[in-house]
Amino acid sequence: MGEDNLRAAKNLLDQRRLRSCVSRAYFSAFSILTHKLSLIFDEFSQGRPGPSHRKLLKLTAHNLKVGNKRVHGKIQEAIHELQKARIAADYHPELTLDESVARKSVQQAGFIIEQMKKMGN
Repeated sequence: MGEDNLRAAKNLLDQRRLRSCVSRAYFSAFSILTHKLSLIFDEFSQGRPGPSHRKLLKLTAHNLKVGNKRVHGKIQEAIHELQKARIAADYHPELTLDESVARKSVQQAGFIIEQMKKMGN
């Protein structure tokens, strides 16, 4: 699902549908991170099948050990930036979203997916 959402984000970027692109990029990362966390946790808070968006950063920081500290830090930074961009794209129509934000979101999501694939499973 993560890679499919990333392909969709890239297509949306090509179509200059920037808000939808940012949202899909975030959800591509969210879905692969949720998958990795579900291998560790049987259940999340309130019986949810995945983590809340609010808890994603903390859960990944403490439970997914990827690469060295630099890579781990870059993943955390990417998650944080993707979340901020998605919130702006989905909930703040008064804000202008430029192409550079959408491109960065696609790049960050791609980086997260690449690192999660290196973990296996």
